[in-house]
Amino acid sequence: MDPAPPDVEHVARLQIVAPPGDDDRAAPAQQHDGEIVVVVHVRLLGDAGAQELERGVGARAPGSRRDPGCHRRQLRRRGVRGAGAGGSGPFPDQERRARAATCRGERERGDAEHARGGAPADGWKFHAGGVMPHAPSRDNSGGVSLQGPRRPRRCPGMRAAFCTAAGAIDLRTVAPPPASDGDVTVAVHACGICGSDLHYYAGADPPPAVCLGHEICGRLREPLGDLAAGAAVVVEPLVACGRCARCRQGEPNLCARLQILGSMRPGGFADLVRVPATSIYAVPPGLDLGTAMLAEPLAVAVHAVRLAAVGLGDEVLVLGAGSIGLLTAFAALRAGGRVTVSARHPHQAAAARALGVDAVVADDEAAVRAAARARRPDVVIETVGGAAATVDLALRVVRAGGRVVCLGKFTRPITLDPLRFLMKEVHLVSSMTYSRTEPEPDFATALALLAAEPRRLGALITHRLPLDRVDRAFATAADKSSGAIKVAVVAAADPQKL
Repeated sequence: MDPAPPDVEHVARLQIVAPPGDDDRAAPAQQHDGEIVVVVHVRLLGDAGAQELERGVGARAPGSRRDPGCHRRQLRRRGVRGAGAGGSGPFPDQERRARAATCRGERERGDAEHARGGAPADGWKFHAGGVMPHAPSRDNSGGVSLQGPRRPRRCPGMRAAFCTAAGAIDLRTVAPPPASDGDVTVAVHACGICGSDLHYYAGADPPPAVCLGHEICGRLREPLGDLAAGAAVVVEPLVACGRCARCRQGEPNLCARLQILGSMRPGGFADLVRVPATSIYAVPPGLDLGTAMLAEPLAVAVHAVRLAAVGLGDEVLVLGAGSIGLLTAFAALRAGGRVTVSARHPHQAAAARALGVDAVVADDEAAVRAAARARRPDVVIETVGGAAATVDLALRVVRAGGRVVCLGKFTRPITLDPLRFLMKEVHLVSSMTYSRTEPEPDFATALALLAAEPRRLGALITHRLPLDRVDRAFATAADKSSGAIKVAVVAAADPQKL
């Protein structure tokens, strides 16, 4: 190309994103510090052209709302054109590195401006420094194309709920979960409030630093095996190593490196959640997502009933009639047991009867002991936890040689009579979430039960509130006088579709 006029001492470098059809030509792209550097030779027509270029470059600073189209037309009239294939730019490496670092800083400030709602509109962009924020595309001929718009795509934020203190739920806008090997993204439709979530909300346990929620149902954002994007799924919220002896035996719940969504990793009170691909279970055909949300707490109940070895004709006493207690009673019924439930509130007693239990008693020690004398339980499953003395009560009422399974999450040390424990030869077992041992994973059994009894079990979801009202959802779940059994926080755009 012709040399620059003598009154212009340098050749400007511009980052140019041009619309289709532009006939400007760019110099070959150069890889530099992980970014693509394109050097564009600009021929300026005297002092007026240089001044016009300076005004054009300065007016299009990151975050500016000024329409850049006028600068494009002015520069084209002034003879701003791309260089031929031989140009490589007059700047040495040191200056190019400095300019690249400056451009990166400008882009970061632009990202901050975008987060505040001040991002510029798509169009031509002229930034001094000449470092493109992305690799240029290639046209059909194999050459480098500068067709635009080429502004970096910025993913919008998503909603996520955090427990910040006792009685305080904060809905924030956060970055979407990043992609990682072995994980998939699920668009959350709904997430249930569990008793452990309410422990954080009540101040009984320190709240985690991550988004809460582990009773998750939703739709895949990407294909997974035979499942297409958009497939309805539920999430087993366990993140285990997959290599230790317990994991190889199908017991990821006992992995020493276990992490649980909603307490150690971001959970489901959000628009999106990133989960291990091995934690995905397809929702059976005909089962709606609203009911499928119960798969996680029902899997907890299935696991406890399996540990208790409930068989045909066994007398089973379930202490507590919250959502876990009611689902445990249902699982014990399906295993062949004769089930008695202790319930504190009238709506809980009504729900237990609707599930088909054999008897409901008041949730006090005298009533439970009287019922046990009439029908001595082979199995007692404790689901209350907290500060209750229910483990000692279970030990008192179970038959000699019987089985006691503890599901409740206690907030203080439990006490029991050691002599009674010795003399009765009771099998005392704790139950930790769910496993994948034979004959099938607890989650698979739970989904099968839900598919068989969707109306009866779905009735346990008494309240559905949108994610924007997650604070109200927690207040409702914590107030048993509200009639709440299971409260669902709905992230889907249309709650009626659940």
